[in-house]
Amino acid sequence: MTDRFDVLASEYFDGDLGPQEAAELAALLRRDPGRKRWFLEMYQQNRLLEVDQGPASEEELSRKILAEIEGGDTGQFVNSVMKTLETPPAPAKRPRPASAPKRAPWKVGAALAAAALLLGLLGWFFTSPSVDAAPVMARVEKVTGDVALAGGRRIRAGEPIPGGETLTLTGPGSAAILSYPDRTRLELGGEASLLLQKDPRDPAAKSLRLERGFLRADVARQPAGLPFLVRSRFAEVRVLGTRFDFWAEAESTRLEVTEGKVRFLRDGDSKGLDVGAGEKAAATSRELVRWVPVCDLAFSQMTALPPTMEALFCSSRVLHTKDRKIESGADRVRFTNGGLVFDPVPTPNRDHGLVVARWKEEIGEDAVLEAVVSAGAPWSLGFALSGDSFEGYRVIFAIRENPGGIMVDTIAPVEFKPLASDPRPIDFAQDHVLRAEKLGKRIRVWLDKELRIDTVLDHPLAPGRLRTFALSNYGESPVVRSLRVWKAVTP
Repeated sequence: MTDRFDVLASEYFDGDLGPQEAAELAALLRRDPGRKRWFLEMYQQNRLLEVDQGPASEEELSRKILAEIEGGDTGQFVNSVMKTLETPPAPAKRPRPASAPKRAPWKVGAALAAAALLLGLLGWFFTSPSVDAAPVMARVEKVTGDVALAGGRRIRAGEPIPGGETLTLTGPGSAAILSYPDRTRLELGGEASLLLQKDPRDPAAKSLRLERGFLRADVARQPAGLPFLVRSRFAEVRVLGTRFDFWAEAESTRLEVTEGKVRFLRDGDSKGLDVGAGEKAAATSRELVRWVPVCDLAFSQMTALPPTMEALFCSSRVLHTKDRKIESGADRVRFTNGGLVFDPVPTPNRDHGLVVARWKEEIGEDAVLEAVVSAGAPWSLGFALSGDSFEGYRVIFAIRENPGGIMVDTIAPVEFKPLASDPRPIDFAQDHVLRAEKLGKRIRVWLDKELRIDTVLDHPLAPGRLRTFALSNYGESPVVRSLRVWKAVTP
């Protein structure tokens, strides 16, 4: 930066910049993207619009400024700022008192004059693309099922998709793979709708809006200051280069990061959080939560439970009575070449009952469990959440009584209490990913990528229970190939 630029920028932030100097500063910024980005960052840091708005207004304005600097609807930003501030007559320039500090709080008039200049600069920055550069476009690599652009026109492999177009997938088996010239790759699946936005930040910038559905992104390293953006109804992610999965659902947005780090912001929240490799996050209209790993167990490569888990057993004769007795179940779990198996087969000297593989330490009230099970003979498997199958909520996959559906229940303290169910059977002829999530009073259950149960539970649990998780079996056992668990961490 030249000395002249430093002088002009300093005068601007002090509220002393005249019209001629403003034009000179704007010209310098137009010619140098690095200065432009620095100037916008300094603008946010100096809280230019902090003019007796109160804490709530300051935070909201700061959030809008940050969001629009990273790329967004500049017109909406301008309107929101101008509605927030009253427009007084043009202020007369007054000399600074000799005793005033260099960074004294600005007067309303000076802030408004400076805001008007900045809004003009923002309009130029965000609407004036480089003369020589064409906007980057995604290209369709592969389509499966019903995939079309807005208006119903079907698309084919090899087609480019310009900014402003919406890609719609209809039917659970539909999918599309897109790629950018920098080898950024997108996989879209299920009932999905993806808008490839015209990005006003720069021709090389990429900005998407996922209205619904599933998106897997493998993002190549992006230019400095131009993060890859994906927005949904509730949140957005900002990345410079990483791999992640992103779900836009009716009441939430979910994120899972495979590699790198992702900035995740809930709409209306300026703070956000960083989500690292192996972590998950979720945003709703009310909350933002990060899920950190507890364990990642490859049972298919193990010969015994890890030291952090223990096997327990309770005979069906006393399971639902006050005489319930919980004892070791170490001889009731075994490992095959494919994974963990619960051995429920009774013998003359061994009762049938509930077999549990429990995590020994507490992880808190809220958790996500995800297990992969192999295809085979009919089976049943339980997940315990906020408890250990003997005291807690349970999600039972492929219950025999339904038959083959999914049910949420509890046996706390000893009684059996059904709480929610989905009667659709599970196909035992294929492998499955079983997933359950508890957050607050809400439990959601997925079979593969399909949400099967979404319910709010008010049934009380024993206050002195161990707040952990477990796998359990009461009948025929599947081969459990792996188990991954996350616990909730709120900002």
